[in-house]
Amino acid sequence: MADILETPTSVIAVENHENGEENGKDVHPLAAAMDDEEEEIISTILASPGGDSIASTKALIGSYNFEDDDDARDLFIKVDDPMRHTGKMESFVSYRVTTKTTRSSFDNPEYSVRRRYQDFLWLRQKLAEVQPTHLVPPLPEKQSMRLDRFAPEFLAARRRALHKFLERISEHPVLSFNENLQVFVTAKELTAHRRQSMSLMSRMGSSLRTTTTAALLRNRSPEFTVMGEYVQMLGEKLGSIERISLRILQESKDYVSELKTYSPAFRLWSNSETELTTPLSKMADGVEICTQSIEDQNTYQETDFLPFVKEYSLYTESIKTVLKKRDQFQMEHELAVEELNKKKNEREQLQKEVEVFSDRAECANADLKADMERWHHNRRKDMKDMLSGMAYQQIMSNTGILQAWEDVISSLRDEAGFLHGEDPSPMHSTTDPSLTGATSPTLTSSSGAERGGAKNSKPEGFLDINNGLEDEDEEEELNAS
Repeated sequence: MADILETPTSVIAVENHENGEENGKDVHPLAAAMDDEEEEIISTILASPGGDSIASTKALIGSYNFEDDDDARDLFIKVDDPMRHTGKMESFVSYRVTTKTTRSSFDNPEYSVRRRYQDFLWLRQKLAEVQPTHLVPPLPEKQSMRLDRFAPEFLAARRRALHKFLERISEHPVLSFNENLQVFVTAKELTAHRRQSMSLMSRMGSSLRTTTTAALLRNRSPEFTVMGEYVQMLGEKLGSIERISLRILQESKDYVSELKTYSPAFRLWSNSETELTTPLSKMADGVEICTQSIEDQNTYQETDFLPFVKEYSLYTESIKTVLKKRDQFQMEHELAVEELNKKKNEREQLQKEVEVFSDRAECANADLKADMERWHHNRRKDMKDMLSGMAYQQIMSNTGILQAWEDVISSLRDEAGFLHGEDPSPMHSTTDPSLTGATSPTLTSSSGAERGGAKNSKPEGFLDINNGLEDEDEEEELNAS
């Protein structure tokens, strides 16, 4: 059995193919999930005796390779040579990372550096941070304290997992060109880069909130819903397979440990029973072969099968994380669309309000212009009427005042003529009988030129009055003397 498992898979594939014997129309379980081309390859390999055996399955896996992809690749990374480092503060294991490339972005075609597990963890965190929508391969989990992390078996399994991690990244069409990967495989000292990146991440914090993202989504694509359900179911199934396989492996190890006691017992028995020496020796040989076969099976299950199941179980968690990030991006898109629609509605509402306010403004302009025109017309009319009335009132007032003073002057002239014994009739001879109760004859008979003469000139009536008063004063003075 061990010889079969150690045989190169390509040789087994050729041998099985050359046998050329049909195995019936039954479809192999592995072929059910393949497309037509893959199914043809599987049918060709399985069309031989023992097609359902472990050897034929490994032949299937070995023959269905990606040689064309390897020819097209320009970046190869290998992890090997685990080395223990013991210091005063801590002890750790480093691994040699060898890189061969033909890319122009690299200064040299080959690099060899040593990296510890924390460096691999830093690389994955940076890749997940820079490329949140791509599936970053998972890293093997940290070793629990109950196991020896420096044991050769553990170091070998850890080395294989780390190698698979970098191999998957180097094959990725996007992640393989990330600058952090180039720093990881070329920098002699990675501590400074790690500290700078970690300090930046600690300051920024985690801005991703995915706990309620799925609940907030409104129009999640059925495709991604089915994808999430499948990944969830696959993760649960792989977890169950891992737990059951671990239990079976432990029971098988216990069984092998008990089985190893049978071969020495049969050999001792054959030494004491000469007649049964041959059968008992055959029994001992058979038990040893069975023990070795089961041990090989346990080794394969522990080194190949369980790491494979664990890797894809961790892969499902990575896919869940990417799905949550995709859901978050979709939620942000939906919120942006909702906000845009809200703004559009607000814009339409504002546009309607603008139209209403524009109509109101136009009406206000027209109304104000009409009222102002009417107001100016009324203002001119009212001011004309008011000023005309005021002028008429001034004329009437001045006319009354003039009449009053003319009456006074007339009375004073009559009084002055009576005192001097003069006939007062000449005083009235100039009076126009038709102007009775109107203006003074003396004032009205005077021309505009006489009224506009020198300031010392006075109307004739005023001079007579003054002369009469002066003569009367002189007589009183003579009488008094």
